[in-house]
Amino acid sequence: MVEKLSTQKAINAYKLKNVKERCPLCNRKMSSVETRNQVVDHDHSTGMVRDVICRNCNGIEGKIHNLCVRSGKWINNYTFLENILEYWRWHEENPSGVQYTKKKPVRKRKSRYAKV
Repeated sequence: MVEKLSTQKAINAYKLKNVKERCPLCNRKMSSVETRNQVVDHDHSTGMVRDVICRNCNGIEGKIHNLCVRSGKWINNYTFLENILEYWRWHEENPSGVQYTKKKPVRKRKSRYAKV
């Protein structure tokens, strides 16, 4: 039988009972995270609870998930993330020797008080 967290009271009780010493994503001590910033992370497609994590990591995880979904239907999220990690590691170990230094041009804003 699946336990359901349908009220804020049940969610808070679950958090207190299941919070770990550290956030499983950023490794920050959960004792240094305000209780209101300790959140119950869940899979939005199934509703199943995964863990209690810090609010910051929960937001980042959600954004990463959404960006992976937007990357296309031709590759699954795990493969896409694994490819990104492999890509970053490879380029960290094999730098191109070329540095990107292009800067955006500074736009001069017309003063609203300038004389015409």
